[in-house]
Amino acid sequence: MIIAVAVWAGRISPVFDVTQQILVLELGRGGAVARRIEPLPTGQPLSVAARMNQLGVEVLVCGAISGMLEGLLRAYRIRIIPFVTGEVEVVIGALLAGRLTQPVFFLPGTRHRCGCGAGLGRIPGKGRRSGRESARKRDKD
Repeated sequence: MIIAVAVWAGRISPVFDVTQQILVLELGRGGAVARRIEPLPTGQPLSVAARMNQLGVEVLVCGAISGMLEGLLRAYRIRIIPFVTGEVEVVIGALLAGRLTQPVFFLPGTRHRCGCGAGLGRIPGKGRRSGRESARKRDKD
């Protein structure tokens, strides 16, 4: 599995759309088997999405992300874990341990990361209704 982490000054970059580099982690059975920093084209959403696809990224961990860039990445089937904050190494440890749902990793101003999952083994949103779907069901009952 190949994971990209948006980085800035040793922390998760607060806004992915202006991130200039990502940390690419290649995971094996025992954890990270390779890691490298890769530059990203800035201000060019189509180029960013194409570069992430070219690198084989399957999962992106980032801070805030625009709807347009999120849509482009999802079109390449890249799973996004947004609204994350913290020191890069701590976040990676939490991701691998399935602990990214802890509030300490939520970007300020966000209460949760809707559908992001707790780690790599969980499929986002599977088996859970969105808030809108739950409200509709409640209204019908």
